[in-house]
Amino acid sequence: MYYTLGYQSIIESINKAITPYYNYNNFIKKHSIFTHIPKQKNPLITSYEGALPFCCSHLMSLERHFTNNPEKINKMINSNIFYEWLNKLETHNEIHNLVNKIIKIVIVNKLYSYTNGTTENAIGLASIDFKDNFNHQDFLELIFHQLTHMILFIDDISHTHMKKNDKLISVDVEGVKSIFDDKKFPIYTLFHSYIVGVEVLIFRKEFFGEESSSIYHGKTDRIIKICQKTSISIENNISYFSNRSIYIFEKSKELINKLTDEEIIK
Repeated sequence: MYYTLGYQSIIESINKAITPYYNYNNFIKKHSIFTHIPKQKNPLITSYEGALPFCCSHLMSLERHFTNNPEKINKMINSNIFYEWLNKLETHNEIHNLVNKIIKIVIVNKLYSYTNGTTENAIGLASIDFKDNFNHQDFLELIFHQLTHMILFIDDISHTHMKKNDKLISVDVEGVKSIFDDKKFPIYTLFHSYIVGVEVLIFRKEFFGEESSSIYHGKTDRIIKICQKTSISIENNISYFSNRSIYIFEKSKELINKLTDEEIIK
């Protein structure tokens, strides 16, 4: 969403969403799972146990998905390595500001099973299943990945992306595997995945170079191919979307078309 809409548009969307609640912290206490907000300017980076005081009921409902962190990850948390990596975003002031404003807690913890990722009822809470072979690029791409989901959820509150009953309509994406039982994708989940994919591509190009690769997201050409296939499915079902989400979709297509054109020129 940062590259699709720009910083000022995101701030306007946040301000519209939080207006009835006076500030962002009150907003996420209403719309998210927090009972308490960490008292620091940047996100609290911690384990599952470390996040319990701030959103206990939510995390306890997911307890079966989490497992104990290995000593390596606990050492990385305690020695502030993840903060050192996060601070690399200071070179891009606007993205750094959005991370600090929107994300309140980053849980770095091994998972036993999938938790459905970033959800609309957990805005402000990022969770990363940090694998042994992940590095700082994986970490920062996943932070930006989850930031983009949260911005989309906030924008949906401000502008409405589609009717609530339509969000779970299942659609096919040719050549893309689905984790869902019917082997299809809920259309609003698909929209999120597409926008996140495009945004991560531009973020990667800007921070690491488009020839770089991460373990979690894989190679750049893989992301591009999935985004292109996903785009076709969204286009075929565009009638379900609002003017706002269509605008976001069209802007994102411009970004990925520009990126692929640059690849062809090379």
